[in-house]
Amino acid sequence: MSSQETNGQAPSNPGMTNLSADIAQLSSLLSQEPAEGDADVAELLRTIEAADGMAQGVESKLDNMLENLDSLLASLESKADANNVTESSAAHRDKEPT
Repeated sequence: MSSQETNGQAPSNPGMTNLSADIAQLSSLLSQEPAEGDADVAELLRTIEAADGMAQGVESKLDNMLENLDSLLASLESKADANNVTESSAAHRDKEPT
């Protein structure tokens, strides 16, 4: 998903500011009322396609953020495990008679 272009733009690093702006714009598109009388179907379809493109962009940014969080958690867990092993072996050495 991250290699695809979103809304005709090359994908960039997701940032909270961009994500918040995208969500606000998507919310605005979805809350628009259709015009009274004869609805312009072509315009309605363009709006739906724009909203879909924005939703896919937001989904991609959220996926990237979750992947980064998973990597960070895995890194922190491996460091914590390494520290536990070091502390355990040090405590074991302290208990051995000399």
